[in-house]
Amino acid sequence: MKVTFRRRGSRIGAFKFTCIRAAVIVIALSVTSVGAAGAAGTERAADTQQTTNLTAGYIPAVTGAGVAAIGEKFGWFKEAGLNIKWVPFTSGPAQAAAMAGGSLDIEYLGGPAIWTTAKGIGKIISLDEISNRGEVVILARPDSGIKKVSDLRGQQIGYSLNGASHMLLYQSLTAAGMTFKDVKAVPMDPPTAVSAFLGGSVPAVSVFYPFAGTIIEKAPNTVIIGSLSNFANSPLPGVLAASDNLINTNPNAVKRFVSVAVRAIAYRAAHRNQTVNIVARFGKVPRGPLYQQYDLITWLTPKQMLAANKSGAMAQWVRRMEEIQVAMGTLDSVKPPESFMRLGFVNNALRAYVASHPETKKKKK
Repeated sequence: MKVTFRRRGSRIGAFKFTCIRAAVIVIALSVTSVGAAGAAGTERAADTQQTTNLTAGYIPAVTGAGVAAIGEKFGWFKEAGLNIKWVPFTSGPAQAAAMAGGSLDIEYLGGPAIWTTAKGIGKIISLDEISNRGEVVILARPDSGIKKVSDLRGQQIGYSLNGASHMLLYQSLTAAGMTFKDVKAVPMDPPTAVSAFLGGSVPAVSVFYPFAGTIIEKAPNTVIIGSLSNFANSPLPGVLAASDNLINTNPNAVKRFVSVAVRAIAYRAAHRNQTVNIVARFGKVPRGPLYQQYDLITWLTPKQMLAANKSGAMAQWVRRMEEIQVAMGTLDSVKPPESFMRLGFVNNALRAYVASHPETKKKKK
């Protein structure tokens, strides 16, 4: 399904001379450079619309790179007057650190990394997807003798600090009556976890797809001893966040970004094969693990996203993430989600999308 927007036609007749004169003025302005406003979020005149330069982070996955890859593939960001420099990361906390340092305008955060916005690094501007069916798993080598979570006692296990794999490991150990003191937990980024596991340096890892898919693809006898699906009552809401600087100084750029994001999110939910191929090329990652990840995610339509925002479900998901992070010791207390969410931008974009796509209103079969 190709999504298009109609453009307004130009007035003719009595106003022809006025329009030609206006066009000359616009062309004259396009060759005048606008004063610099910093490396991120600056603007310049370009033809008949302003072009905003942004720097955004992404994770090479169907979740963390879906909006970026699809928006760039179809030229939607360019149409919206956004020139985005995309920077790859392997985790949400790493993006938050970059944003805190002033080098990122936009970021993608998996559910557990929402704690960074609760601590004042940026604001959540949109839901991206929901993970609650097994996108994060705990894997054990077949020669390790580890068959269940309780077998991890005294064993080394790799995980990504303060990310989704950290949260799953915490929840799984707690459910088994254990704590981090009962295991030898080794913080490592996802790519390192894959190498360490396949190389035999650690007998177990907690990791998310597509990295988990890479392990299973190369070591098919790998044992899955824990899964996010065991904690379906605590869904992980992947989100898009923007820096406070961008929101405060250029809200129009945020408005344009979320408008494209909604368009890309709708496309991703309806086009499995095309999405995987687009993300694979954009992120330079193999397709196999991406297909596995796609099938494990709950992809919401714009109508469902709008309903989740209006009903308060989105705020409840975020609050649940905070509660777990408080229990883990990452956060000191739970803050009202509304204090670090700015959903007005995306709600307007969602309403406009649903109104202009009647087919989204009729999926009740």
